[in-house]
Amino acid sequence: MSMEQRIAALEAAVFGKGGAKKSAKGFSVDIDDPKWGDPEIRYVPKKWGGPSPLGQRMSQCSVRFLEFLAAELESSARWKESNGKEEHAEWDRRDAAKAAAWAARKKSQGEPSLDEDLF
Repeated sequence: MSMEQRIAALEAAVFGKGGAKKSAKGFSVDIDDPKWGDPEIRYVPKKWGGPSPLGQRMSQCSVRFLEFLAAELESSARWKESNGKEEHAEWDRRDAAKAAAWAARKKSQGEPSLDEDLF
């Protein structure tokens, strides 16, 4: 599955208007929640080749990074789920949904996406 397909799948899983988004697993994420909606980036995937946003909030990150992070976390969640770690997979999916929701909000505000950054 290509990066564009993974991003499209994540965007399809996140829908709705406003800050609250519902994932494919049925839980909602509220990116406007003052405590949990804008988490700090504490993990940067090894495959990420851009500048490190370590320590920044999701709202401060580029759309390109957020889309990449969402795809990587969703991939991690699938692996954890297939290895009997469903609870850990749910946390990855929640973070993937938050990253995808932030990317969608930033794109709707005119910030370029992954495809626009590459070309």
